[in-house]
Amino acid sequence: MTTLLYNKDQLAFNKFVAKSIGLNEAIILHQLYCELEYNKANNINFIENRYWVRKSIKKWHEETFCFWSFDTVKRAFNKLRIIIVC
Repeated sequence: MTTLLYNKDQLAFNKFVAKSIGLNEAIILHQLYCELEYNKANNINFIENRYWVRKSIKKWHEETFCFWSFDTVKRAFNKLRIIIVC
């Protein structure tokens, strides 16, 4: 039972961020942070003095957020883009 509750495939979020911008967006933002930290630790996707996550929304949906519809993933990324730009 323990492996069902805690393993490498679990997703996390900050409840203050979720209250501020939405649960789906908070989960995605935390996952982006984790992927960036992984890239830093492994020195991959370092372009123009920054670490990047290179993954399409389709890939995010297929590999990480398969429990949401594609449209939900797309909407959440678009909302994050609007929040970050503003």
